[in-house]
Amino acid sequence: MTQQSVPQPFHGAQPQTVTTVMQLILRRRHHEAQCYDGGETTTLIVEKLVNRAGQTLTPVWGKDWSELEPGLRTKADAIEIHPAACPVCISFKQERFGRIYNRRTYEDERYTVTDVFEVCYRAAE
Repeated sequence: MTQQSVPQPFHGAQPQTVTTVMQLILRRRHHEAQCYDGGETTTLIVEKLVNRAGQTLTPVWGKDWSELEPGLRTKADAIEIHPAACPVCISFKQERFGRIYNRRTYEDERYTVTDVFEVCYRAAE
């Protein structure tokens, strides 16, 4: 079973506020299901990173921090945003792969879900 969701923009949504240095950690996580045998692996991927001038930046996913522009750095599995770099908009893709074993029907179900969303970060006023 494959499912894809692309949320419609919510025009009343408030952007995330950066009051100090913010670090976003992007990793692969595995969650064990509590009610069924099985589990889920979730991966958060940066699809697009846009700076305050509206330019798309290419993240560098190396071992050490790489400065994309003043106040905006990336490294393997992390993004660092300083208030001076805001507003910064990041488009994410979240992929979830899972397996559920239903003990009532003895069926092994596998699923894939992809969510696409954007978060804009702004400096606190």
